[in-house]
This record gives sequence, C-alpha cells and structure tokens, in this order.
Amino acid sequence: MTPEVGEPSPANAEVPDGTGDLTSIWPGEPPQEQLALWAGMSHAHRAKASKRLAAISAYEAGGGRNAADHVDPDDLSLPRFYSILGAWRRDRSLLSLVPQARRRAPRAFVPPPGIEAAAAQAVSDEPDSSLEAIAKTLRERFSGQVSLSWTRKLVARARRDLERELAGGATGFASRMIVDSTALPLPLRPVGSDGASDAEADDREGAFEWAVTALVWDAATGYVLGRALDRAPADMALHAAAASDASARLRGMTADADPQVEPVVVTTIPLDALETLRMMADLSSNGVEVVHSSRAPGSELMKAFDGRIGRLDFRPRFAADAFVGRTTRAEALAKAGRIPMTLAEARLIIDHEITAHNAAVMTADVTPAVMPEVAADRLDSVFRRYVTDRALRSEHGA
Repeated sequence: MTPEVGEPSPANAEVPDGTGDLTSIWPGEPPQEQLALWAGMSHAHRAKASKRLAAISAYEAGGGRNAADHVDPDDLSLPRFYSILGAWRRDRSLLSLVPQARRRAPRAFVPPPGIEAAAAQAVSDEPDSSLEAIAKTLRERFSGQVSLSWTRKLVARARRDLERELAGGATGFASRMIVDSTALPLPLRPVGSDGASDAEADDREGAFEWAVTALVWDAATGYVLGRALDRAPADMALHAAAASDASARLRGMTADADPQVEPVVVTTIPLDALETLRMMADLSSNGVEVVHSSRAPGSELMKAFDGRIGRLDFRPRFAADAFVGRTTRAEALAKAGRIPMTLAEARLIIDHEITAHNAAVMTADVTPAVMPEVAADRLDSVFRRYVTDRALRSEHGA
C-alpha cells in the first residue's frame, strides 16, 4: 500500500492573504509549492524575484528581442539573464529566478567507515545504556575521528532506526502512532494584523508570535499522518486537531490488514496543559501510552526526525506559554530570517516540507499491520474529548 502524499487539505487550497502579491505577478495561478516558497522568502529575495519575472514577461511579450531594454544591468548581466530565462522556462519556479532563496539544509556529514554500523550494533546490544554513554564509548573506539556531538547524532539515529524496526518497519504501518508538539521558527503576525503591510508588521516586531505544530506519525516508517498548526502555546487541543487530520488521511486509505489488531497511540502532554495528572490518568485508562516529564514535550519529535522536518528546525522549548533562557523568543525568531507571516502562510510552509518528507520515506512495499479505518477510529476515540472550538477554528484558517 502506498498512502497518498502531498494532497493539501481543503483549508490549504485557498490562497493565503499574505501571498497575494505573488498571485499578482505570477503567470496564471501559482502552484501551492510556489506559494510555500514565497511565504518563506526574505524581502530582498521577493523583490529580486518580482523584478526578474517582470523582465522575463516584458522580454517574452516583446517577441524575445532586445533583452537589454528589459533587464536592469545593476541586477543582472545579459548572460545571467539568459541563464535565468532558460531555468524559468524549464522549471517555472521562484528558485529559477532567485536560486539563493533556497534555504540550505544542514551540511551533509560523511562519518568514518564503519562507525554507523558500530552505532547500530551498540544500541542493539546495550538497549539500557544511555545515549551519552554509548556515544562516548563509540567516539573513543574511533579515536576521536568524530566529534562527540556528531557521535550523539549517529547514536540517536541508530536508536530511531531500531525503534522503527521494532515497530514493524514496512510491515508495521499504523500499528503505533505517536503524537507530539513543538514550536517552529516561523514568526506569526499578531492577531488582527493579517491585512497589514510588511512594513506595518515590522513595526510590531516585538509582538510576533511563535508558530507551534502538533504532528501525528507512524512509528514504524516515520510517515507523517496528520498535522495541526497554531500560535504558541501548544496544548492538547492542538494534539486533537492533528489527530483529526491524521484520522481523515487514514480514512482515505484502503488496505488489507488483520481487523483484529488494535493500534497503539502514544502522546506527550504539553507543559501548559491544565489538570495534567487528571489528563494522564484519563489517557492511560484509555490504553494510551503517555510520555510526560519536564523534558517530554517535543522529545519524541526530536528523536524521530533528528530535530527537523526538511528545512524546518524544531524548537520545543518555545512551545510553552513562557520561556526564559539564554536565547529569547525574539532573538531566535530573528535568526530564522523569515518575514512575519499569517497562519495560512505558515501552514503552506510546513505542508510543503511534510509532503517532501513523506514522499522520501514512503515506499510501495509498505504493508499496514492495522486497518486504516481502525487506526482512524482509535485516534478519534482518544482525542475527541480534547477538541475545542479554538482548535477547530484555527485549523480551518479562521
């Protein structure tokens, strides 16, 4: 079975308010992928893209003659213009116009031969040892060829792969579903400012809010089944909205599986959750595995996805209502280098990254261990009581 990947939810099919300037310059209706790229671009990159697309449009409208009449020499040389023109005609992408607008993924690390296999063997042989202990032993064994921080990452990945294998791998799809939440470095405009200009939004920089997301994923494959995105803080209503999204996706899948197999649901509890002890007891009595501690929120996401989905880093500490640390919310958002955006634009960005992630992890040989409808029913039964008007209103773009 291959689940559908990449189809936007009905709420995301609409063009967000803040991307209207792209729809005004794009030839025809811009694809969702391009709207997501535009939402994540800086002011400078948007200005370059607009200028270059205008030059291309004028050049083509003039029959493809006298390029010098349409190109700003302070922006592009003629050879560079023709190169961008060729890329645009081939790819029809904002990245054809401004290649440097692509947000770089972390630099690929090539570990010494044998250390990845050694990490996998170590986590299999020492399941009760701490990540730190295994990482230090592994680093000493390889004579310090790898830094301790990288060794920790290798061990964490080995543990993640082992956990996916234990959950069934390609044959365990939907048997174990995990729900967790984190903040994302996406600066949101204050409520009521969605119609403001970028300059007006910049004047209120101190009021920018963090975006928080809850994800539901299949533990056996890492496939993201559902998501919800809102303003900080994260809460159980956000988890419930993500579970509802996952339920809808599961109900769109068809597969043969043992109808007697019951799926397992695992969830963290956000630190800002009210009546935490009562909530833990309630969930546990319903057969849910609850992960709870002062460090639990976001921890499952960090382990399962190496701390990021595509080019979006997870920032679990900022998902609470308040945070005091060496880096403030404002400083962390400034480092993100993104223009303040609406919730709809933020959803475009995370949906784009999730679609790419799902396409990379899902293969045609996946065999569900649980009937998709049964898995959907299980999510609904666990989280229905936590759905609130606030979560539903936000999830549908209000």
